[in-house]
Amino acid sequence: MIDRLLRPRSIAIVGISPQPNSPGAAVLDNLERFGYPATVHLVSRNRTEVIGRACVSTVDELPEGIDLALLFVPQAAVLEAMRACARRKVGAAIVYAAGWAETGDAGRAAQEELAQIARDGGIALLGPNCLGIVSYVDGLALSFSPLRPSPQPAGRQVAFVSQSGGTPTVVRFALAAKSIGVAYHISVGNEAVLGIEDFLEPMIADDRVSVIAAFCEQIRKPQQFLAAARLAREANKPIVALQPGASEAARESARSHTGALVGDHALIRAAIERAGVVPVDTIEELIDVIDLLIRFETIPSRGPALVADSGAFKAVALDYCERLGLPLPAFDAPSVERLSAVIPKFVGTANPLDLTAQAIIDTQMYADAIDAVASDTATGSTIVSGIFGTGEGGLGKVRTMIPPLKRNWATRAGAIAMLVYDAEILPEVFRECADAGIPFFRSPERAFRALRRVTTYGEFLKRPVRAARALPPPVELGAGGIVPEYRAKAILAAAGIAAPRGILAADLEAAQRAATELGFPVALKMQSAALAHKSDAGALALNVTGAQQLAAAWERIHANVRAARGAVAIDGMLVEAMAKPGVELIAGARRDPEWGTTLVAGLGGIWAEMLHDTIVIPTDADDDDIVAALRRLRAAPLLAGARGAPPLDVRAAARALAILGALIEATPDIAEIEINPLMLYPDGVLALDALITTTR
Repeated sequence: MIDRLLRPRSIAIVGISPQPNSPGAAVLDNLERFGYPATVHLVSRNRTEVIGRACVSTVDELPEGIDLALLFVPQAAVLEAMRACARRKVGAAIVYAAGWAETGDAGRAAQEELAQIARDGGIALLGPNCLGIVSYVDGLALSFSPLRPSPQPAGRQVAFVSQSGGTPTVVRFALAAKSIGVAYHISVGNEAVLGIEDFLEPMIADDRVSVIAAFCEQIRKPQQFLAAARLAREANKPIVALQPGASEAARESARSHTGALVGDHALIRAAIERAGVVPVDTIEELIDVIDLLIRFETIPSRGPALVADSGAFKAVALDYCERLGLPLPAFDAPSVERLSAVIPKFVGTANPLDLTAQAIIDTQMYADAIDAVASDTATGSTIVSGIFGTGEGGLGKVRTMIPPLKRNWATRAGAIAMLVYDAEILPEVFRECADAGIPFFRSPERAFRALRRVTTYGEFLKRPVRAARALPPPVELGAGGIVPEYRAKAILAAAGIAAPRGILAADLEAAQRAATELGFPVALKMQSAALAHKSDAGALALNVTGAQQLAAAWERIHANVRAARGAVAIDGMLVEAMAKPGVELIAGARRDPEWGTTLVAGLGGIWAEMLHDTIVIPTDADDDDIVAALRRLRAAPLLAGARGAPPLDVRAAARALAILGALIEATPDIAEIEINPLMLYPDGVLALDALITTTR
């Protein structure tokens, strides 16, 4: 059915008006200007002719089986128009009008009714609240924005699918300035029926599309989106996604913009990145990453060689790339030998390569340096930075750089990027770089940010697709709800995550015996399915040092719980040996009803909520992946052994997280597992507190 949207043979414009600026007239004008070979029918309630074309007065007068209806009637009349389309067996429809789910509960109910009419009638519905579809490769312009056909640039093309109407327009103009063609511009709006996910597979199957861009305020069909991302990887067609919603303000904007109910941003980011999507954070970054992916024949998986002509720039680049996580590897021995033969001795052969002011006198140094590092095995691409000065001087430098860049393109593991400081840049610079297929950036920072995204994606592509791992048997959880700490720890211990020695005591006398057996000091923790967070109810006491203190703590805990929770069912009191100090982590696994399972790790204890230093990790990550993720925490220096302390056993923490991932994947009844804190030591970990929540 979606093909009747993308390649309709017959179109009805419902609600046509002769006013030149009216949406229906604008679409008709676009269709005529692009020369798309479809039969066009017009429907006007009060006119028999518009712009020299005959009109019928109602949808019911249209021929049966029209491929596509474009609805430009007022929002209040859309539902009845859709019912008429269903009666006439229309294959697809686009609803442009706003005023639906983005306006609140009443609008959401109306949108759901619209969607049901479409589903019952077998209509592929795009919108509402959208700008429609433009297919530049087929000459189909189903948008009321004024459009002019233009020759498509040669080479690889981009398809842009977006919940926003305006963003793709901005990106298309920016790409056009770089001589990059946009094959499709699809605005899905509120996604009452069809969403971004539904268009990904057709774009992947289209040989004219090489890169797919998506603007997603919400991914409404997560599993379909992830399946499409995996298919795109197999087809070697990168998907670049801009997904706002990290801040509460952005989430609120999305709700009012397209009616999106935005989920956990970090969880979604981790899931799509794991499936092979290239995530970006800004529109600028979206444009730049597309630019690189379109140009690169092979995606680089190693950091770049950097050829510059400024010592200050070299220092700034080293700092900035380190913050980004973009490596600047040392040149291999053959490259050093080639460089030594063609550049002055005082220049040096380190990466970044500073050609110094000597390059102003001898511009051939640029070409010689590019040729020398073109086949370097330690780096994956080449960035050339030149200080332009005057526009004419910059053009001269560019004309020196382009031949060796083009000459060595095929020999690189990746491809070539070029950048300059923002300066006077003649139009010929942009044109000649575009003609040569050389990405051109006006600022170093933009180039570094985009290349870091692309290089990370290249690293992802080099990893073999991991086979499904063997999972343990499902865990027996007993009754639904909260699994108390003592039982949760027993489950974790059986799986391989150690906890302090502990004994469950039914009364004070049993607690005293347990403390004597374990040895003071001990911790007392009341155990109840009603006490998910014991500290909130005063249900624990730490560092109890003797029998008298234990008796007082016993009474105090019971009084605290009665005051905070009233009468609750109590399993007993966990008496536990106090653990030695260490670094507190939080380690968790959670099940999202739409996105599936993920791991969460970060600083634990009180720091988890105060500093928000956490990272989301896929549950199928292996120990090495998890170690690498933990080292991306802001607290990573603490794990390495701060202020003379010995390094901590990060691999033991990774193993514990991997166990949590296997447990939640193997046991569908587990909604969440949380260990907070997971105490980390130089020689292992201990789960000091544990909580399991079930889905029942």
